[in-house]
Amino acid sequence: MERDPVMATRIMALFLLTIIMLHPGHVGGDGNSGSGIAVDLHEAMVLDGSSSVTGTVEGLAGLGTEEDPYTIFFHRFNTSRNTGISIINSTFFIEIKYCLFDSSFKPVNPAIRIVNSSNVLIEGCVSYYASVGVEIRDSSFVSIKNSAWLGSYDGIYIRGHNVTVADCLCSHSVDSGIHMNMTRDVILENVVLQHQNAVLGHSSGIRMEDSSRNTIINASLILNYGSGMVISSSNGRISSHNRIIRSFFSDNNQGLIMSGCANSSVEDCEFRHNTNGIYTSDTDSVIINGSRFESNTYGVFLTRTDRSQISASIFESNDWGAWLDSSDHNRIFGNRISNCTRRSLTLDSWLGGDRPSSNNTVHLNIFEGETMFSSHAMDNGQHNMWDLGGEGNGWPDHTVPDLDGDGIVDMEYLISGNAGSTDHYPLASVETSLPDEMEEGGTEVHPLYWWIIALSVLASSLLILLSLIEKPAG
Repeated sequence: MERDPVMATRIMALFLLTIIMLHPGHVGGDGNSGSGIAVDLHEAMVLDGSSSVTGTVEGLAGLGTEEDPYTIFFHRFNTSRNTGISIINSTFFIEIKYCLFDSSFKPVNPAIRIVNSSNVLIEGCVSYYASVGVEIRDSSFVSIKNSAWLGSYDGIYIRGHNVTVADCLCSHSVDSGIHMNMTRDVILENVVLQHQNAVLGHSSGIRMEDSSRNTIINASLILNYGSGMVISSSNGRISSHNRIIRSFFSDNNQGLIMSGCANSSVEDCEFRHNTNGIYTSDTDSVIINGSRFESNTYGVFLTRTDRSQISASIFESNDWGAWLDSSDHNRIFGNRISNCTRRSLTLDSWLGGDRPSSNNTVHLNIFEGETMFSSHAMDNGQHNMWDLGGEGNGWPDHTVPDLDGDGIVDMEYLISGNAGSTDHYPLASVETSLPDEMEEGGTEVHPLYWWIIALSVLASSLLILLSLIEKPAG
C-alpha cells in the first residue's frame, strides 16, 4: 500500500495556504489586506431559502442556479458573536470559496451551518476556533474540498446523506475531526485527521454513529489522543456496510474501534504504533483484508465478534498479533504473522469467563520468528479448526519431515491451550499465496509521505500556537 505523494503534496499545499491566511500579519482587522491574501471582514450571512435571497444579502453574487450559483468569495468572518454563514431551508446552488473564519478561544459558534438544505460547495476555506467548522444537519449533496478546520469541538459535523469531504485537514479538535451521526452515502477521501483533543485526550479523528453505506478512502489518522476512528451503534448493529480503504492509522491511542457494526470492511489499510490496530466488539460480518499491522500492542482484537474474517494481511512486530475473545464462526486465513513479542494468535474467552471462542477456522497462515511464549498460538476455545481442505498453517518449529514431498508435514502439530486442538496438515513450506501487493516490500510507504506528514504536524501545531500568542483584531 504505497502512499500517493501527489495527494500528500496537495495536502501540504493546503497547510502552507493555511499558515499564510491565519498568520496575524496577513489579515487586516479592518478588512484590508496585509502582506498576504486579501480577505474582506464581513458581517454574518444568513441565506434562508424560504424567503427571497437575491439582492437581500450583501456580498452575495449569482442567481442561485446550477449554471450561475450564489457565490461567497474571499470574505473573513469573525465567529465570536455569530455563526459565519448560515444556510437554511435552501435548494439554491451555493458556493463558498476561499473564506476565513476566526474566533476568540473558546469556540462559541459554527463557522458554516447548513440546515435542511442541499447543493452547497465549500472550497479553499479555513476556520479556527469555531465551535464546529462545518455543521451539516438534515442536508444532502454538500461538498467540502481543499479546506482546513482547526481548533473546533468538531471539525466537521455531518447528519445527512450524499456528502463528500475531500482533501481536507481537521486538527486540534476537542471532540472529533469529523463527526458523522445518522449518515449514509458519505465519502471521505484524502483527509488528514491529526492531533484531535490534544488537551483532554478522549476524542477521535473520525467518529461515526448509527451510520451506513459510507466510504473512507486514503485517510491519514495520526497522533489522535483518543482513537483514529470510532464506528458505533447506539442500539443493535445499525452501523453497517461501511468501507475503509487504503487508510493509515499511526500513533493513536486506539487505531480503529468498531462497536455494534455489521457487514463492513477494512481493506488495504495500515496500522502502526497504536494500542489496538483494530478493536471490535458486538460486531458481525466484518472483513479485514490485505492490511498491515506493525508495532501495535494488539494487531487485531476481536471481542464478541462473529462471522468475520482476517485475510491476506501482514502482522509484524506486534506484542500480540490477533486475539479472539468470545468470538465465533470467524475465519483467519492467508496471513503472515511475524516476530510477535508475546503471542501470534490467541483464541480465548472474555477475561477468562463468558463463552469461549468457538467454531473458528484458522488455515494457510504463516507464523514466523520467535515469541516470548513457547508457542505461536493458543486455543482455549471450543471446536476450532486449525486446517481446512487438507491445508493447515506454517509453523517455524515444525517444517519436517515431509517424506512424500506433498508440502504437508507428516506429523500433526499440537496447538497450546486447554482446547487440545490439532493442526492435522501443517505446511512444510513457510511460503504462502499472499497477493502480490502484500508480499514483503509491497506495503512500503513512499519516503516523501513521511516528510509531508512530519511537516504537516509541525505546521499545524505551530499555527495553533501562533494564533494563541497574537490574535488578529476582530
